[in-house]
Amino acid sequence: MNAPQAGLILMLGLSFVDGKVDDKEKEQIAEYASQNFGSDTKIFEAILDMMLKASAEDTLKHIVIAGAYIGAKVSDESKLKMLDFLIRLAQSDGEVHKNEIALISQLKEAWL
Repeated sequence: MNAPQAGLILMLGLSFVDGKVDDKEKEQIAEYASQNFGSDTKIFEAILDMMLKASAEDTLKHIVIAGAYIGAKVSDESKLKMLDFLIRLAQSDGEVHKNEIALISQLKEAWL
């Protein structure tokens, strides 16, 4: 795993926690994937497939592992950028769900 992959897992996990994935969330995730993986869609597709097939329990495990990776391996500046991106993702559908707030808050507490 690397930081862009961990970030993608967190974004997908965040988009799932409110029970629905909005088109605007999909657009933001696609933008992140394009910025971080370029035209190589294999990694993006593999992570998306893994997250779509995961049970709720496994999704949580993936989020915990990705969050721990970023917490241990990424600079504070990059962590803040990731939190900003996650906040914008949560806001993109016009409604911030309590589970989205909880996940972002837990990541902030763990990272900073």
